[in-house]
Amino acid sequence: MYNLKNLKVYILLCIIPFVWSGSNAQEFTNYNTKNGLPSNHVYTITQDSKGFVWFLTDKGMVKYNGNDFNTFTTADGLPNNHIWDARTTSDHKIWYLTKSSSLGYILKDSVYRFFSKEKKMMNPIFTNQSGDNVYPTGPKNEHFLYNKEWNLIPKPLIKNKKSTHLVHHSEVGFFTIHKTKDIKKNNFTVQVFNKNNEVKKTIELSKTLSSSGGRSQLNDSLFSWVSPKEYLILNLNSLETTYCNYKESLGIAILKHARIKNINGSLQLSGTGVVATLDKDLMPSNPYFFPKDINAHFGMIDKNNTIWLATFNHGVYKTPFNNRRIKYQLSNEKTGSLQILKDKIIANIQGKGFYKFDTITKQFKRFINDTSYLFTASYLPEINTEYYISENKIRNARPPSNHLYFIPPKTRIVAGLVQTLVYHKNKIYTSFSFGIHQIDPHTFSIQKSYSMPGCYDLISVNKQLFIASSTGLKTLENEQLLPVAFAGALDHKTLVSFTKLSPNSFLIHTDGFGSYFCDGNQISLLEKSGNLSVKNAAFSNDTVWLASNKGIFRYHYKNNIFNYLNSITESDGLPSKNCNDIVAYKNKLLISTENGIAIIPKNIQSSTGMEALYFESIHYNQQEIQESSNRYHYEKNSDFTFKIGGINFLKTTASFEYSYRLAPLQKDWTSGKTTLVNFNDLKPGSYTLQIKSGTFKQEQTFKISPLWYQRLWVKIGIGILLCSLLAILLYWIRRKELEKKIKTINEQKQLAEFELYALRSQMNPHFVFNSLNAIQYYITKNDIELSEKYLVKFAQLIRMFFDFSSLKSIPLHQEMILLEKYLEIEKMRFGDDFHYKIILDPAIDKEQKLPTMLLQPIVENAVNHGIFHNNRKGLVSISVTHISSTSFLVTISDNGVGIKKVKEIQQKSLKKNRSTSSHVFQERIRLINLAKTWHISHSISDLTGQNTTGTKVTLIFKKQGHEI
Repeated sequence: MYNLKNLKVYILLCIIPFVWSGSNAQEFTNYNTKNGLPSNHVYTITQDSKGFVWFLTDKGMVKYNGNDFNTFTTADGLPNNHIWDARTTSDHKIWYLTKSSSLGYILKDSVYRFFSKEKKMMNPIFTNQSGDNVYPTGPKNEHFLYNKEWNLIPKPLIKNKKSTHLVHHSEVGFFTIHKTKDIKKNNFTVQVFNKNNEVKKTIELSKTLSSSGGRSQLNDSLFSWVSPKEYLILNLNSLETTYCNYKESLGIAILKHARIKNINGSLQLSGTGVVATLDKDLMPSNPYFFPKDINAHFGMIDKNNTIWLATFNHGVYKTPFNNRRIKYQLSNEKTGSLQILKDKIIANIQGKGFYKFDTITKQFKRFINDTSYLFTASYLPEINTEYYISENKIRNARPPSNHLYFIPPKTRIVAGLVQTLVYHKNKIYTSFSFGIHQIDPHTFSIQKSYSMPGCYDLISVNKQLFIASSTGLKTLENEQLLPVAFAGALDHKTLVSFTKLSPNSFLIHTDGFGSYFCDGNQISLLEKSGNLSVKNAAFSNDTVWLASNKGIFRYHYKNNIFNYLNSITESDGLPSKNCNDIVAYKNKLLISTENGIAIIPKNIQSSTGMEALYFESIHYNQQEIQESSNRYHYEKNSDFTFKIGGINFLKTTASFEYSYRLAPLQKDWTSGKTTLVNFNDLKPGSYTLQIKSGTFKQEQTFKISPLWYQRLWVKIGIGILLCSLLAILLYWIRRKELEKKIKTINEQKQLAEFELYALRSQMNPHFVFNSLNAIQYYITKNDIELSEKYLVKFAQLIRMFFDFSSLKSIPLHQEMILLEKYLEIEKMRFGDDFHYKIILDPAIDKEQKLPTMLLQPIVENAVNHGIFHNNRKGLVSISVTHISSTSFLVTISDNGVGIKKVKEIQQKSLKKNRSTSSHVFQERIRLINLAKTWHISHSISDLTGQNTTGTKVTLIFKKQGHEI
């Protein structure tokens, strides 16, 4: 066992110098006062439950998200600025530890501070923690927070002076530790007591436990003692102990500033020179040894396996996980092409020469010193020869000696005219700025030349020679350099290099237009490479890597199909994003950049660097509100502003990629251009702002409460009221329409009845009876001619009555004919005792229409009531006078007994209903006027005077609308 331990230590001691020497070349990022730290004196580093990294310094504590340093000092509420340690809890609190009478925590960027009840100084160098409870513990006293005060926890009274340690456990109350009574043994005894102060277990320790060092409860089940030489951990659940000696486990005899911290649920051992996680057996695993030139006394491994180092004089150093897997060579040198020549990997540095990679030491060493401009190193397997070409010299080497030889100037081509070499059809072809040459493999002399400006690379595929030029893809055919027909998409694009994939396929790399795959018949662009300047590519198994101006782009390649996988950039450990070349060697990639060569594993995974995504602040109408607030009162033109924060320790810029959407208003995600997301005049309702970046997602739900008139029940009430009013209005309109319709129907009915009455009045039984008597009288007198004449006129009149009764109006001249025929019959009946006259104004339009059956009843009244009762000869006069194109005057007068006399006669008459004709006449005129076609005004005057009697009826007809 002892030999195995010694062997383990020996191996570690051998490895440490190598690890350190390798680490010297690693890429570290240094943060100091120039970057935002308040001091370069950093005690420890921790990471909280949200992912923020905290730096504990002698001038305050600093919260860091990868871009911003947020410093907390006494000005923010800290008891002093010497914060040398902190504990983090799952409720997002960061408990600060310093020597003071008041301690507390930081939550949501606010400092909370609580004083000790006894108003005494607390020195929490042995602070205990169980779950989210932190107990500041000093050499003598321990405190717990109750009622916003730090209260002293009393220790149990134990006989004999023993070291008593309180613990916070469901079954264990405390334990004591002391040396055994056997002076021959330098052992310790640990007695574990339950809550009733009864011994639960006695543990004999066979190992020496140094009295110097720290002790603390790490979590709810583990208690630790840590010294510069070893540590001991007691499991409070199983009451088993774990002992570790640094020399045996790490090869370090003395570990200064040794401590064990619980970070992100992982126990980490750290001190000057090393940091390691504790495995399931609570032993150090995967130790990381600090570079000697970084004099760090503490290290912390965060959630993404990034290591943070604290120093007392130079601030903080950071090295991501990928950086630790990458080896860096020729740092700060602008390296050019990389070539694999048989079993050699060759790099060049302009002005210095060619460098060869030593596969044993894993370092590049210069083996050709050449200060002139370097072109390339090439190996032609067909003739088993290596070539190293610069501006002034051409060197070659071939078995068995593999010594470098200069090609004699007299036989070789001028060196400046050789940039790349390719073997094609038993000849060597070389490209240069103004074309290509065919060269004899033995003499290296030019046999043929083909002129074309801007030739950069050559490749022989399937017995065809292709040329990468500044004007597209060319081929040598029939002793001419011709464009490739199927590669029209590359015309006028600068092609810089080729990468052979198989005997029949290759990649074409362009300056600014990406990389294309060619199978000899067609070309296709590799996805996501469209705007890249690609210098070269590496191909291994089913993976292709492009070396571009934006890092390395990785593709899966199978059956001539390329699928983009990921990219590798500076945030993944590349010394520069500008990659000049790349080769695949065994399980490594060698990448030439503007800042040296990086050697990375082929299986390295890119990382976004995101540790968390969060809402940094929320403002409503320019007022900052708490994240927990989720209800706001509606205001017109309101403004919501959310500041989005991200924790990213890999990206070198302040910006980070994220997307957002506001549900339920937005269905699609919007890419965030800045860290601020703004929404204006949101209506009352419930909303959820969702943000995402990679696999990280967060959401903030809030509700905008409506004003009283915006509330649902108010809207429903108003809606019901409006609907009710609308229903009432519609009911009223409908009722009015029905009333109007009924009224119209009644009026039409009345009008029809009046027209029927008029027809009946025109066919007055007396008139018909008298007419028939007159006809009979003439027949009796044997006056056949006169009776026939009477009968003809009577028949014509009756026919006209029936014809006109179906019409609403008739022309004026027809009305006059009707009246004249009626008066002719009355004239034949009365003989010489009756006369009539009809006067028609010549200016009037005889085709002018007037309502039918309106004048005849008036004329009949004049005959029957005026002339009939007259003792002298009767006269009825009808005159029609022109007023305007739309109006005329009708006057009907008689020299009868007059209105007054007629009424007296009617009063004495037994037939009282004769007077209804005037009412019917009046109502009919009213109905005609309501029809809006005519407006008829009328008047009846009694002409009875000293020497005259009679009645005059005056009617004024005025046309208003169109006739129906």
